[in-house]
Amino acid sequence: MGWFSCENSESEIKALSDKNIQKDESIKVESFLSQGGVVKARLTAPVMLRVMAQRMVDTPYVEFPKKLHVDFYNEQKIVESG
Repeated sequence: MGWFSCENSESEIKALSDKNIQKDESIKVESFLSQGGVVKARLTAPVMLRVMAQRMVDTPYVEFPKKLHVDFYNEQKIVESG
């Protein structure tokens, strides 16, 4: 039985461990939520970032780094909270 070892330089290890994060950026976002063809909510934000998973264990997510506003509508299409 023999002994084996691997050797990597510090730069090789750093390149393997660093994540190259992919982000999609959207400006002046306006999105609507509807159920059964009826608008239930309207979301607005100056910036939205969609961050992609880099590895199988990562979870993609969406963030709103500046601010986020949501208006919720009742059956009469009147804003009931926001």
